[in-house]
Amino acid sequence: MKNSSFNNLTNKKTLFLRVVFITLLPVICCAIYAIIDGHNPFTASLQYSTWNDELFYFKQTEGIISHLYPRGFFGFNESHAKVLSFAAWSPTLIFPWILLGRIFTWGITSPYIFNLLFYCLSMLFYALKTKPGFVKAVIVSVPFLLFTLNYRYIFSCMPEIIVWSLLIVFYVLSFEYSNKKTKSALISMFIISALLTTMRPYFIMLMLLPALFLFINMKGKRKWTAVFIDLCAMLATVIVYGLLKIFLAAPYFTGLYDTRWLHAFKDQGIIAGLSYCKSIIVSKSVDIYFRIGLAFERGYQSDGAFFFIYIILTVLLLIALLSMLFRKKFRYFLPLLHITLCMIVLFIAIEMMYKPYEGSKHLLAFIMPAFLLLLAVLEKEFVRPMVYSGIIALSFIMVLIAKRPYQADYVIPYSDGSMDAENAYWQDVFDKKISPEKTGEPSYNNTIICVYGDEAANANSLEFNPDCWPLLYDATPGMGINYCLTDYVTENFDSLKSRYIATPSNGTIDALLSSSAAWTEVGRSDRMALYMKN
Repeated sequence: MKNSSFNNLTNKKTLFLRVVFITLLPVICCAIYAIIDGHNPFTASLQYSTWNDELFYFKQTEGIISHLYPRGFFGFNESHAKVLSFAAWSPTLIFPWILLGRIFTWGITSPYIFNLLFYCLSMLFYALKTKPGFVKAVIVSVPFLLFTLNYRYIFSCMPEIIVWSLLIVFYVLSFEYSNKKTKSALISMFIISALLTTMRPYFIMLMLLPALFLFINMKGKRKWTAVFIDLCAMLATVIVYGLLKIFLAAPYFTGLYDTRWLHAFKDQGIIAGLSYCKSIIVSKSVDIYFRIGLAFERGYQSDGAFFFIYIILTVLLLIALLSMLFRKKFRYFLPLLHITLCMIVLFIAIEMMYKPYEGSKHLLAFIMPAFLLLLAVLEKEFVRPMVYSGIIALSFIMVLIAKRPYQADYVIPYSDGSMDAENAYWQDVFDKKISPEKTGEPSYNNTIICVYGDEAANANSLEFNPDCWPLLYDATPGMGINYCLTDYVTENFDSLKSRYIATPSNGTIDALLSSSAAWTEVGRSDRMALYMKN
Protein backbone atom coordinates (compact mmCIF):
# COMPACT_ATOMS: atom_id res chain seq x y z
CA MET A 1 0.00 0.00 0.00
CA LYS A 2 2.82 2.41 0.89
CA ASN A 3 4.64 1.71 -2.37
CA SER A 4 1.44 2.28 -4.35
CA SER A 5 0.81 5.60 -2.59
CA PHE A 6 4.40 6.65 -3.18
CA ASN A 7 4.15 5.83 -6.92
CA ASN A 8 0.92 7.80 -7.25
CA LEU A 9 2.49 10.78 -5.49
CA THR A 10 5.57 10.57 -7.71
CA ASN A 11 3.43 10.39 -10.84
CA LYS A 12 1.50 13.48 -9.81
CA LYS A 13 4.65 15.43 -8.99
CA THR A 14 6.35 14.52 -12.26
CA LEU A 15 3.27 14.92 -14.46
CA PHE A 16 4.18 18.54 -15.11
CA LEU A 17 7.63 17.54 -16.39
CA ARG A 18 6.19 14.84 -18.64
CA VAL A 19 3.59 17.21 -20.05
CA VAL A 20 6.22 19.88 -20.73
CA PHE A 21 8.48 17.31 -22.41
CA ILE A 22 5.73 16.06 -24.73
CA THR A 23 4.60 19.62 -25.46
CA LEU A 24 8.08 20.72 -26.47
CA LEU A 25 8.79 17.76 -28.77
CA PRO A 26 8.29 19.93 -31.91
CA VAL A 27 10.81 22.45 -30.54
CA ILE A 28 13.29 19.71 -29.62
CA CYS A 29 12.85 18.19 -33.09
CA CYS A 30 13.69 21.50 -34.78
CA ALA A 31 16.70 22.07 -32.52
CA ILE A 32 18.15 18.59 -33.13
CA TYR A 33 17.93 18.74 -36.92
CA ALA A 34 19.19 22.32 -37.05
CA ILE A 35 22.29 21.15 -35.15
CA ILE A 36 22.67 18.12 -37.44
CA ASP A 37 22.39 20.38 -40.50
CA GLY A 38 24.87 22.81 -39.00
CA HIS A 39 22.50 25.74 -39.37
CA ASN A 40 20.87 28.32 -37.18
CA PRO A 41 17.11 27.65 -37.54
CA PHE A 42 16.51 31.42 -37.47
CA THR A 43 18.22 31.61 -40.89
CA ALA A 44 15.49 29.49 -42.52
CA SER A 45 13.84 31.50 -45.29
CA LEU A 46 10.77 30.95 -47.46
CA GLN A 47 12.52 32.78 -50.29
CA TYR A 48 15.04 29.96 -50.58
CA SER A 49 12.40 27.23 -50.68
CA THR A 50 11.72 25.17 -53.80
CA TRP A 51 8.00 24.86 -52.95
CA ASN A 52 6.19 27.46 -55.02
CA ASP A 53 2.77 26.78 -53.42
CA GLU A 54 4.09 28.49 -50.30
CA LEU A 55 4.05 31.85 -52.09
CA PHE A 56 0.30 31.56 -52.64
CA TYR A 57 -0.45 30.63 -49.04
CA PHE A 58 1.82 33.38 -47.70
CA LYS A 59 0.51 36.20 -49.90
CA GLN A 60 -3.14 35.19 -49.49
CA THR A 61 -2.75 35.26 -45.70
CA GLU A 62 -0.90 38.57 -45.93
CA GLY A 63 -3.60 40.05 -48.17
CA ILE A 64 -6.39 39.15 -45.76
CA ILE A 65 -4.50 40.45 -42.72
CA SER A 66 -3.56 43.74 -44.42
CA HIS A 67 -6.69 44.42 -46.51
CA LEU A 68 -9.39 42.02 -45.15
CA TYR A 69 -9.22 40.17 -48.48
CA PRO A 70 -6.70 40.03 -51.38
CA ARG A 71 -7.18 42.92 -53.79
CA GLY A 72 -5.98 40.86 -56.76
CA PHE A 73 -6.70 37.42 -58.20
CA PHE A 74 -4.81 34.29 -57.13
CA GLY A 75 -5.13 31.65 -59.80
CA PHE A 76 -3.64 29.87 -62.80
CA ASN A 77 -3.49 31.08 -66.39
CA GLU A 78 -5.54 34.12 -65.29
CA SER A 79 -8.33 32.03 -63.83
CA HIS A 80 -10.23 33.37 -60.85
CA ALA A 81 -13.13 32.51 -58.57
CA LYS A 82 -16.61 33.99 -58.86
CA VAL A 83 -16.15 36.31 -55.89
CA LEU A 84 -12.85 36.39 -54.01
CA SER A 85 -9.95 34.25 -55.17
CA PHE A 86 -7.78 31.91 -53.12
CA ALA A 87 -6.17 29.83 -55.89
CA ALA A 88 -7.34 26.21 -56.02
CA TRP A 89 -7.57 25.68 -52.26
CA SER A 90 -10.12 26.52 -49.61
CA PRO A 91 -9.31 29.67 -47.58
CA THR A 92 -10.12 27.80 -44.36
CA LEU A 93 -6.73 26.10 -44.72
CA ILE A 94 -5.07 29.36 -43.77
CA PHE A 95 -7.68 30.51 -41.24
CA PRO A 96 -5.52 29.70 -38.16
CA TRP A 97 -2.63 31.75 -39.61
CA ILE A 98 -5.04 34.61 -40.30
CA LEU A 99 -6.34 34.48 -36.74
CA LEU A 100 -2.88 34.68 -35.17
CA GLY A 101 -1.67 37.14 -37.81
CA ARG A 102 -4.49 39.53 -36.93
CA ILE A 103 -3.67 39.24 -33.23
CA PHE A 104 0.09 39.56 -33.60
CA THR A 105 1.63 40.28 -37.02
CA TRP A 106 2.46 38.55 -40.29
CA GLY A 107 5.96 38.49 -41.72
CA ILE A 108 8.33 36.20 -43.57
CA THR A 109 9.01 34.07 -40.45
CA SER A 110 5.46 34.09 -39.07
CA PRO A 111 4.45 30.74 -40.63
CA TYR A 112 7.31 28.99 -38.83
CA ILE A 113 6.43 30.49 -35.45
CA PHE A 114 2.71 29.83 -35.81
CA ASN A 115 3.28 26.25 -37.07
CA LEU A 116 5.47 25.54 -34.07
CA LEU A 117 2.84 27.02 -31.76
CA PHE A 118 0.00 24.95 -33.28
CA TYR A 119 2.02 21.74 -33.07
CA CYS A 120 3.09 22.38 -29.47
CA LEU A 121 -0.50 23.13 -28.44
CA SER A 122 -1.76 19.90 -30.01
CA MET A 123 0.98 17.93 -28.23
CA LEU A 124 0.10 19.72 -24.97
CA PHE A 125 -3.52 18.60 -25.40
CA TYR A 126 -2.32 15.05 -26.11
CA ALA A 127 -0.15 15.00 -22.98
CA LEU A 128 -2.83 16.46 -20.71
CA LYS A 129 -5.50 14.00 -21.83
CA THR A 130 -3.41 10.81 -22.08
CA LYS A 131 -1.04 11.52 -19.15
CA PRO A 132 1.78 9.24 -20.33
CA GLY A 133 4.28 7.90 -17.81
CA PHE A 134 8.01 8.47 -18.26
CA VAL A 135 8.44 5.26 -20.25
CA LYS A 136 5.48 6.06 -22.50
CA ALA A 137 6.76 9.62 -22.96
CA VAL A 138 10.10 8.28 -24.17
CA ILE A 139 8.39 5.73 -26.41
CA VAL A 140 6.32 8.54 -27.97
CA SER A 141 9.27 10.88 -28.39
CA VAL A 142 11.61 8.57 -30.31
CA PRO A 143 9.49 8.11 -33.49
CA PHE A 144 8.30 11.72 -33.25
CA LEU A 145 11.88 12.99 -33.38
CA LEU A 146 12.80 10.53 -36.14
CA PHE A 147 9.95 11.77 -38.34
CA THR A 148 12.02 14.39 -40.15
CA LEU A 149 8.99 15.75 -41.99
CA ASN A 150 7.86 17.32 -38.69
CA TYR A 151 10.90 19.55 -39.04
CA ARG A 152 10.43 20.28 -42.74
CA TYR A 153 6.76 21.21 -42.52
CA ILE A 154 7.19 23.36 -39.41
CA PHE A 155 9.66 25.39 -41.47
CA SER A 156 7.27 25.89 -44.36
CA CYS A 157 4.30 27.99 -45.39
CA MET A 158 2.22 24.93 -46.20
CA PRO A 159 -0.88 24.19 -44.08
CA GLU A 160 0.17 20.61 -43.25
CA ILE A 161 1.02 21.36 -39.61
CA ILE A 162 -2.38 23.01 -39.16
CA VAL A 163 -4.08 19.88 -40.51
CA TRP A 164 -1.89 17.48 -38.50
CA SER A 165 -2.48 19.44 -35.28
CA LEU A 166 -6.25 19.47 -35.74
CA LEU A 167 -6.26 15.73 -36.44
CA ILE A 168 -4.24 15.05 -33.29
CA VAL A 169 -6.72 17.06 -31.24
CA PHE A 170 -9.64 15.28 -32.95
CA TYR A 171 -8.41 11.80 -32.08
CA VAL A 172 -7.40 12.81 -28.56
CA LEU A 173 -11.00 13.98 -28.12
CA SER A 174 -12.17 10.57 -29.33
CA PHE A 175 -9.88 9.03 -26.69
CA GLU A 176 -11.41 11.28 -24.03
CA TYR A 177 -14.96 10.56 -25.14
CA SER A 178 -14.29 6.82 -25.02
CA ASN A 179 -13.28 7.32 -21.39
CA LYS A 180 -15.77 9.86 -20.05
CA LYS A 181 -18.57 10.31 -22.64
CA THR A 182 -18.37 14.11 -22.28
CA LYS A 183 -20.64 16.25 -24.46
CA SER A 184 -17.94 18.87 -24.91
CA ALA A 185 -15.62 16.30 -26.51
CA LEU A 186 -18.38 15.13 -28.87
CA ILE A 187 -19.35 18.64 -29.93
CA SER A 188 -15.68 19.57 -30.43
CA MET A 189 -15.20 16.51 -32.64
CA PHE A 190 -18.11 17.60 -34.84
CA ILE A 191 -16.68 21.13 -35.12
CA ILE A 192 -13.13 20.00 -35.94
CA SER A 193 -14.27 17.42 -38.48
CA ALA A 194 -16.46 20.05 -40.17
CA LEU A 195 -13.57 22.54 -40.28
CA LEU A 196 -11.19 19.94 -41.70
CA THR A 197 -13.76 18.96 -44.34
CA THR A 198 -13.97 22.56 -45.55
CA MET A 199 -10.18 22.42 -45.87
CA ARG A 200 -10.00 19.10 -47.74
CA PRO A 201 -13.23 17.30 -48.69
CA TYR A 202 -12.07 13.75 -47.94
CA PHE A 203 -12.02 14.62 -44.23
CA ILE A 204 -15.81 14.17 -44.29
CA MET A 205 -14.82 10.64 -43.20
CA LEU A 206 -13.93 12.07 -39.80
CA MET A 207 -17.49 13.08 -39.06
CA LEU A 208 -18.55 9.44 -39.05
CA LEU A 209 -16.83 8.88 -35.70
CA PRO A 210 -18.70 11.50 -33.61
CA ALA A 211 -21.84 10.56 -35.55
CA LEU A 212 -21.41 6.93 -34.51
CA PHE A 213 -20.66 7.92 -30.91
CA LEU A 214 -23.86 9.98 -30.82
CA PHE A 215 -25.94 7.17 -32.33
CA ILE A 216 -24.61 4.52 -29.92
CA ASN A 217 -25.26 6.63 -26.83
CA MET A 218 -28.80 7.60 -27.76
CA LYS A 219 -31.50 5.31 -26.41
CA GLY A 220 -34.63 3.96 -28.10
CA LYS A 221 -36.35 6.29 -30.55
CA ARG A 222 -33.79 9.01 -29.80
CA LYS A 223 -31.43 7.13 -32.11
CA TRP A 224 -33.45 8.55 -35.02
CA THR A 225 -32.76 12.00 -33.61
CA ALA A 226 -29.05 11.14 -33.65
CA VAL A 227 -29.30 10.02 -37.27
CA PHE A 228 -31.05 13.27 -38.19
CA ILE A 229 -28.41 15.39 -36.40
CA ASP A 230 -25.59 13.43 -38.04
CA LEU A 231 -27.03 13.79 -41.54
CA CYS A 232 -27.71 17.51 -41.06
CA ALA A 233 -24.16 18.11 -39.83
CA MET A 234 -22.68 16.27 -42.81
CA LEU A 235 -24.98 17.94 -45.33
CA ALA A 236 -24.28 21.42 -43.93
CA THR A 237 -20.53 20.79 -44.05
CA VAL A 238 -20.65 19.54 -47.64
CA ILE A 239 -22.73 22.57 -48.68
CA VAL A 240 -20.26 24.98 -47.03
CA TYR A 241 -17.33 23.28 -48.77
CA GLY A 242 -19.18 23.43 -52.10
CA LEU A 243 -19.90 27.14 -51.70
CA LEU A 244 -16.28 27.87 -50.77
CA LYS A 245 -15.12 25.90 -53.81
CA ILE A 246 -17.52 27.62 -56.21
CA PHE A 247 -17.20 31.22 -55.02
CA LEU A 248 -13.71 31.50 -53.54
CA ALA A 249 -11.47 28.96 -55.31
CA ALA A 250 -9.98 29.38 -58.79
CA PRO A 251 -9.71 26.52 -61.31
CA TYR A 252 -6.32 24.82 -61.46
CA PHE A 253 -4.22 24.34 -64.64
CA THR A 254 -5.82 20.92 -65.01
CA GLY A 255 -8.43 18.91 -63.09
CA LEU A 256 -7.30 18.16 -59.54
CA TYR A 257 -8.94 14.73 -59.52
CA ASP A 258 -9.04 11.86 -62.01
CA THR A 259 -12.73 10.95 -62.29
CA ARG A 260 -12.55 8.58 -65.27
CA TRP A 261 -13.64 5.70 -63.03
CA LEU A 262 -16.95 7.47 -62.41
CA HIS A 263 -17.52 7.79 -66.15
CA ALA A 264 -16.78 4.07 -66.52
CA PHE A 265 -19.69 3.27 -64.20
CA LYS A 266 -21.93 5.81 -65.90
CA ASP A 267 -21.16 4.87 -69.51
CA GLN A 268 -20.42 1.15 -69.28
CA GLY A 269 -22.36 -0.16 -66.29
CA ILE A 270 -21.51 -1.58 -62.86
CA ILE A 271 -19.55 -4.66 -63.98
CA ALA A 272 -17.40 -2.71 -66.44
CA GLY A 273 -16.94 0.04 -63.87
CA LEU A 274 -15.71 -2.39 -61.22
CA SER A 275 -13.36 -3.98 -63.74
CA TYR A 276 -11.96 -0.55 -64.62
CA CYS A 277 -11.45 0.28 -60.94
CA LYS A 278 -9.66 -3.02 -60.41
CA SER A 279 -7.29 -2.32 -63.30
CA ILE A 280 -6.48 1.16 -61.92
CA ILE A 281 -5.80 -0.16 -58.41
CA VAL A 282 -3.57 -2.95 -59.73
CA SER A 283 -1.56 -0.64 -62.01
CA LYS A 284 -1.20 2.07 -59.33
CA SER A 285 -0.21 -0.54 -56.72
CA VAL A 286 2.55 -1.79 -59.01
CA ASP A 287 3.70 1.80 -59.52
CA ILE A 288 3.72 2.40 -55.76
CA TYR A 289 5.70 -0.82 -55.21
CA PHE A 290 8.44 0.40 -57.54
CA ARG A 291 8.40 3.86 -55.96
CA ILE A 292 8.94 2.31 -52.54
CA GLY A 293 11.93 0.47 -54.01
CA LEU A 294 13.30 3.75 -55.32
CA ALA A 295 12.85 5.32 -51.87
CA PHE A 296 15.26 2.73 -50.45
CA GLU A 297 17.60 3.05 -53.40
CA ARG A 298 17.80 6.79 -53.99
CA GLY A 299 16.11 8.52 -51.08
CA TYR A 300 14.96 11.44 -53.23
CA GLN A 301 11.86 9.49 -54.27
CA SER A 302 10.08 10.80 -51.22
CA ASP A 303 6.60 9.70 -52.31
CA GLY A 304 7.70 6.07 -52.12
CA ALA A 305 8.90 6.71 -48.56
CA PHE A 306 5.50 8.15 -47.61
CA PHE A 307 3.70 5.10 -49.00
CA PHE A 308 6.06 2.71 -47.19
CA ILE A 309 5.55 4.40 -43.80
CA TYR A 310 1.80 4.64 -44.34
CA ILE A 311 1.48 0.94 -45.18
CA ILE A 312 3.58 -0.10 -42.17
CA LEU A 313 1.46 2.04 -39.85
CA THR A 314 -1.80 0.71 -41.33
CA VAL A 315 -0.65 -2.89 -40.79
CA LEU A 316 0.23 -2.13 -37.17
CA LEU A 317 -3.19 -0.57 -36.61
CA LEU A 318 -4.85 -3.70 -38.01
CA ILE A 319 -2.75 -5.88 -35.71
CA ALA A 320 -3.72 -3.74 -32.72
CA LEU A 321 -7.41 -4.02 -33.64
CA LEU A 322 -7.19 -7.81 -33.92
CA SER A 323 -5.44 -7.88 -30.56
CA MET A 324 -8.28 -5.86 -29.01
CA LEU A 325 -10.82 -8.28 -30.43
CA PHE A 326 -8.90 -11.31 -29.20
CA ARG A 327 -8.43 -9.85 -25.72
CA LYS A 328 -11.99 -8.40 -25.61
CA LYS A 329 -10.83 -4.89 -24.75
CA PHE A 330 -13.23 -2.56 -26.56
CA ARG A 331 -12.95 0.81 -24.76
CA TYR A 332 -10.87 2.42 -27.51
CA PHE A 333 -11.85 0.07 -30.31
CA LEU A 334 -14.01 2.55 -32.24
CA PRO A 335 -11.42 5.39 -32.50
CA LEU A 336 -8.75 2.92 -33.59
CA LEU A 337 -11.07 1.24 -36.07
CA HIS A 338 -12.12 4.60 -37.46
CA ILE A 339 -8.62 5.92 -38.12
CA THR A 340 -7.62 2.57 -39.66
CA LEU A 341 -10.57 2.57 -42.05
CA CYS A 342 -9.96 6.24 -42.91
CA MET A 343 -6.37 5.43 -43.81
CA ILE A 344 -7.39 2.46 -45.97
CA VAL A 345 -10.11 4.46 -47.75
CA LEU A 346 -7.76 7.40 -48.35
CA PHE A 347 -5.10 5.07 -49.76
CA ILE A 348 -7.58 3.58 -52.23
CA ALA A 349 -8.95 7.03 -53.12
CA ILE A 350 -5.45 8.27 -53.90
CA GLU A 351 -4.87 5.28 -56.15
CA MET A 352 -8.16 5.99 -57.94
CA MET A 353 -7.97 9.77 -58.31
CA TYR A 354 -4.36 10.96 -58.00
CA LYS A 355 -0.96 10.38 -59.48
CA PRO A 356 1.13 8.64 -56.76
CA TYR A 357 3.57 11.56 -56.44
CA GLU A 358 0.83 14.17 -56.00
CA GLY A 359 -1.40 12.04 -53.79
CA SER A 360 1.34 10.81 -51.47
CA LYS A 361 1.49 14.14 -49.61
CA HIS A 362 -2.11 13.66 -48.43
CA LEU A 363 -1.08 10.45 -46.67
CA LEU A 364 1.13 12.43 -44.30
CA ALA A 365 -1.88 13.88 -42.47
CA PHE A 366 -2.66 10.61 -40.68
CA ILE A 367 0.84 9.42 -39.80
CA MET A 368 1.47 11.30 -36.55
CA PRO A 369 -2.18 11.25 -35.35
CA ALA A 370 -2.40 7.48 -35.98
CA PHE A 371 0.88 6.81 -34.21
CA LEU A 372 -0.03 8.95 -31.19
CA LEU A 373 -3.52 7.42 -30.92
CA LEU A 374 -2.12 3.90 -31.21
CA LEU A 375 0.22 4.45 -28.26
CA ALA A 376 -2.45 6.27 -26.24
CA VAL A 377 -4.98 3.43 -26.42
CA LEU A 378 -2.40 0.83 -25.30
CA GLU A 379 -2.77 2.36 -21.83
CA LYS A 380 -0.06 1.45 -19.29
CA GLU A 381 1.51 -1.55 -21.00
CA PHE A 382 5.24 -1.56 -21.66
CA VAL A 383 6.22 -4.30 -24.11
CA ARG A 384 3.55 -3.78 -26.78
CA PRO A 385 3.94 0.03 -27.03
CA MET A 386 7.71 -0.49 -27.21
CA VAL A 387 7.32 -2.96 -30.08
CA TYR A 388 4.90 -0.80 -32.05
CA SER A 389 6.99 2.32 -31.49
CA GLY A 390 10.18 0.46 -32.43
CA ILE A 391 8.75 -0.78 -35.73
CA ILE A 392 7.50 2.70 -36.66
CA ALA A 393 10.83 4.27 -35.64
CA LEU A 394 12.68 1.71 -37.78
CA SER A 395 10.51 2.53 -40.81
CA PHE A 396 11.33 6.24 -40.35
CA ILE A 397 15.04 5.45 -40.12
CA MET A 398 15.04 3.28 -43.25
CA VAL A 399 13.41 5.77 -45.61
CA LEU A 400 13.69 9.20 -43.97
CA ILE A 401 16.94 9.15 -42.00
CA ALA A 402 19.21 6.78 -43.95
CA LYS A 403 18.61 8.64 -47.23
CA ARG A 404 17.92 12.09 -45.79
CA PRO A 405 20.97 13.89 -47.30
CA TYR A 406 19.72 12.97 -50.77
CA GLN A 407 16.14 14.18 -50.33
CA ALA A 408 16.93 17.61 -51.74
CA ASP A 409 13.29 18.65 -52.04
CA TYR A 410 12.80 18.16 -48.29
CA VAL A 411 15.88 20.00 -47.04
CA ILE A 412 15.13 23.10 -44.96
CA PRO A 413 15.56 26.27 -47.10
CA TYR A 414 18.28 28.17 -45.27
CA SER A 415 19.32 31.64 -46.37
CA ASP A 416 22.89 31.85 -47.64
CA GLY A 417 22.71 35.58 -48.39
CA SER A 418 22.74 35.13 -52.17
CA MET A 419 19.34 36.82 -52.57
CA ASP A 420 19.67 39.55 -49.94
CA ALA A 421 20.62 42.30 -52.38
CA GLU A 422 17.86 41.35 -54.82
CA ASN A 423 15.28 41.22 -52.04
CA ALA A 424 16.28 44.67 -50.83
CA TYR A 425 16.05 45.99 -54.39
CA TRP A 426 12.59 44.54 -55.01
CA GLN A 427 11.26 45.68 -51.64
CA ASP A 428 12.22 49.20 -52.68
CA VAL A 429 10.63 48.80 -56.14
CA PHE A 430 7.33 47.53 -54.76
CA ASP A 431 7.22 50.10 -51.96
CA LYS A 432 7.76 53.02 -54.31
CA LYS A 433 6.10 51.98 -57.58
CA ILE A 434 3.31 49.46 -56.91
CA SER A 435 0.37 49.62 -54.56
CA PRO A 436 -3.01 47.91 -54.90
CA GLU A 437 -5.98 50.01 -55.89
CA LYS A 438 -8.62 50.27 -53.16
CA THR A 439 -11.41 48.74 -55.20
CA GLY A 440 -14.51 47.12 -53.74
CA GLU A 441 -13.57 43.73 -55.15
CA PRO A 442 -10.49 41.91 -56.48
CA SER A 443 -9.21 43.34 -59.73
CA TYR A 444 -6.76 42.36 -62.45
CA ASN A 445 -5.30 45.83 -61.95
CA ASN A 446 -3.99 44.44 -58.65
CA THR A 447 -2.78 41.14 -60.11
CA ILE A 448 0.76 40.09 -61.00
CA ILE A 449 1.29 37.34 -63.54
CA CYS A 450 4.14 35.10 -62.49
CA VAL A 451 5.49 33.40 -65.60
CA TYR A 452 5.95 29.73 -64.80
CA GLY A 453 8.13 27.39 -66.81
CA ASP A 454 10.04 29.75 -69.10
CA GLU A 455 12.51 27.25 -70.59
CA ALA A 456 14.89 29.87 -71.94
CA ALA A 457 15.29 31.42 -68.51
CA ASN A 458 15.62 28.05 -66.79
CA ALA A 459 18.64 27.30 -68.97
CA ASN A 460 20.70 30.13 -67.51
CA SER A 461 23.65 29.70 -65.15
CA LEU A 462 22.09 30.76 -61.85
CA GLU A 463 22.91 28.23 -59.17
CA PHE A 464 19.64 28.82 -57.30
CA ASN A 465 16.23 28.17 -58.81
CA PRO A 466 16.10 30.68 -61.69
CA ASP A 467 12.33 31.04 -61.50
CA CYS A 468 11.28 34.49 -60.39
CA TRP A 469 8.53 33.58 -57.94
CA PRO A 470 10.71 33.62 -54.76
CA LEU A 471 11.17 37.38 -55.23
CA LEU A 472 7.41 37.94 -55.22
CA TYR A 473 7.37 37.52 -51.44
CA ASP A 474 8.42 41.19 -51.63
CA ALA A 475 5.29 42.12 -53.59
CA THR A 476 3.06 44.75 -52.01
CA PRO A 477 0.59 43.26 -49.50
CA GLY A 478 -2.83 42.82 -51.07
CA MET A 479 -1.55 42.10 -54.58
CA GLY A 480 -2.76 38.86 -56.21
CA ILE A 481 -0.39 36.36 -57.83
CA ASN A 482 -1.49 34.42 -60.91
CA TYR A 483 0.79 31.63 -62.14
CA CYS A 484 0.70 31.55 -65.92
CA LEU A 485 2.46 29.04 -68.17
CA THR A 486 4.77 30.41 -70.83
CA ASP A 487 2.53 29.07 -73.61
CA TYR A 488 -0.50 30.82 -72.14
CA VAL A 489 1.31 34.17 -72.03
CA THR A 490 2.60 33.92 -75.59
CA GLU A 491 -0.70 32.70 -77.03
CA ASN A 492 -2.76 35.37 -75.23
CA PHE A 493 -0.18 38.14 -75.22
CA ASP A 494 -2.43 40.80 -76.74
CA SER A 495 -5.37 40.05 -74.45
CA LEU A 496 -3.72 39.51 -71.04
CA LYS A 497 -5.91 40.95 -68.29
CA SER A 498 -3.40 41.40 -65.47
CA ARG A 499 -1.72 44.77 -65.09
CA TYR A 500 1.70 43.37 -64.07
CA ILE A 501 3.94 40.56 -65.29
CA ALA A 502 6.91 39.16 -63.37
CA THR A 503 9.08 36.98 -65.57
CA PRO A 504 12.55 35.41 -65.37
CA SER A 505 15.16 37.83 -66.70
CA ASN A 506 16.45 37.22 -70.22
CA GLY A 507 13.81 34.63 -70.97
CA THR A 508 11.31 34.26 -73.80
CA ILE A 509 8.60 36.38 -72.14
CA ASP A 510 11.11 39.03 -71.07
CA ALA A 511 12.16 39.47 -74.71
CA LEU A 512 8.52 39.62 -75.81
CA LEU A 513 7.63 42.26 -73.23
CA SER A 514 10.69 44.43 -73.83
CA SER A 515 9.83 44.71 -77.52
CA SER A 516 6.17 45.58 -76.92
CA ALA A 517 4.92 49.15 -76.75
CA ALA A 518 2.04 47.99 -74.52
CA TRP A 519 4.29 47.21 -71.56
CA THR A 520 6.78 49.27 -69.54
CA GLU A 521 9.60 47.83 -67.48
CA VAL A 522 9.24 48.67 -63.77
CA GLY A 523 12.31 46.88 -62.39
CA ARG A 524 14.97 44.29 -63.20
CA SER A 525 17.41 42.05 -61.33
CA ASP A 526 19.41 38.93 -62.15
CA ARG A 527 16.40 36.69 -61.60
CA MET A 528 13.34 38.77 -62.37
CA ALA A 529 12.04 41.47 -64.64
CA LEU A 530 8.77 43.24 -63.75
CA TYR A 531 6.57 44.94 -66.33
CA MET A 532 3.43 47.09 -66.07
CA LYS A 533 0.73 47.43 -68.70
CA ASN A 534 0.57 50.96 -70.14
